[in-house]
Amino acid sequence: YMKDYEHVQGYLHSDKLHWSFGAMKGREADTWWLSLNEKPLEEQIQMLQRAGFSGIMINRNGYPDHAETIENSLAQLLGAKPMVSDNEVLSFFYFYSLDNTIFLPAVFNSFYDWEGVRGKFRWAGEGANIVLHNNSDAIETRDISFTLGTLRDRGMVIKINEQELESFEIKSGESRQYVFSLTLNPGKNKLEFITKEPAAKPGGADERDLTFSLGDFVYE
Repeated sequence: YMKDYEHVQGYLHSDKLHWSFGAMKGREADTWWLSLNEKPLEEQIQMLQRAGFSGIMINRNGYPDHAETIENSLAQLLGAKPMVSDNEVLSFFYFYSLDNTIFLPAVFNSFYDWEGVRGKFRWAGEGANIVLHNNSDAIETRDISFTLGTLRDRGMVIKINEQELESFEIKSGESRQYVFSLTLNPGKNKLEFITKEPAAKPGGADERDLTFSLGDFVYE
């Protein structure tokens, strides 16, 4: 059994090491951790290395099998056994950090939850936008693609940082793919979907106000 805040022991007992911690829901760090957790273990290690991490500490009290499964998997991937604390509660796997860059996933504002597989399909409410974070000090170029649909015919303008990317009409029941190569300034960049037509309720028991749907989302 793992007690509340037991996972911050390392932070409390060191003034030289940097530790990861939880994040506020919907913020950039939160979406990065969600993206990390959805990947296979080997890809998780690669992401952590690229983000500048150099190890994983495991509290065995947090696992029903005393972390036996996860430790065996990490030992096989990293080719080494972990260091273990004297009380055999904490284990630590070391690995090399790489370029210390973090690719933060997109943050969706005023969107409803993903339906089914993450990235496959979700509805937008009023004022929906996507925040894209450039974690470097220089301008970067990122590719993005998605499909859009709508319950009623509507005009739409897509902008990045108030610069228009495309203006078009969406017909009810149709779905169209959009692909952009975005120039992102350091820090936060806002991708906006502007439409004058009001949101619509789908009917039945669904009382949500829906403006458009977004699917097949890819950002890299």
